[in-house]
Amino acid sequence: MYEAFWIAVSVMLVFAAMAIAVMVLVMRLHQAEETDDQSGENWYVELWNIRQGYQVEFQFANTCILGRLSLFENASVPVQMDPTISREHCMLYEQDGALLVWNMSEVNPAAINGHRLNQPMQLICGDRIELGNSVYLVTRVERM
Repeated sequence: MYEAFWIAVSVMLVFAAMAIAVMVLVMRLHQAEETDDQSGENWYVELWNIRQGYQVEFQFANTCILGRLSLFENASVPVQMDPTISREHCMLYEQDGALLVWNMSEVNPAAINGHRLNQPMQLICGDRIELGNSVYLVTRVERM
């Protein structure tokens, strides 16, 4: 009985820590948006869906959420939806001139090159992003 109590407390603490980490990240991104609005520089990213054979191209200024809703609204080509991709699966953002990716899905976490995203990771050309059952090869990452 006491074990179940402590397990429940531990689980709640883990979720609280994750929520705090996401809030801190969002606050940092908001601050970065305020300071970067004057730069006018954008990121251009191309992804190739390895399993279904289509390309997705998109541009963004400060942050970009990859998921069923946001990524595909910005796609330059029609794409098939993967129901295993969360609406907000992961986030791309700039830090110190590098493009980083951060997991936002607790149910089906994003992975880069087969490694689950437990912390922000730099995204470079040649990486494989796994979102749900879809695998995307990063064919181009460029600062515009």
